[in-house]
Amino acid sequence: MKNLLSEVRGAIYEVFSEDSDALLQKSLEKHVMLPDEDPGEWAPNSCAVIHNESLMIGGPTEALDRWLEVSNLLIPHGYFVEHINESVSAVYKC
Repeated sequence: MKNLLSEVRGAIYEVFSEDSDALLQKSLEKHVMLPDEDPGEWAPNSCAVIHNESLMIGGPTEALDRWLEVSNLLIPHGYFVEHINESVSAVYKC
């Protein structure tokens, strides 16, 4: 599952980073996690949980097209992003 976290973080970085965004990269390490590491227990049956608000990259309704890009980058690996609310998204297996 650690490889999945790397894939998710990489897809988010590819879509949301601006040039060499070290702050985003560091934030991804903290706010993209396995479901059993999620203190809010938002999506216990998911493969990964993303705290969008904590990443400060905008909620899913503000950047829906960009989150769709993230999901499209993950689909070839067998995963997709589902938005739970403005602050949290989850990654599930296709």
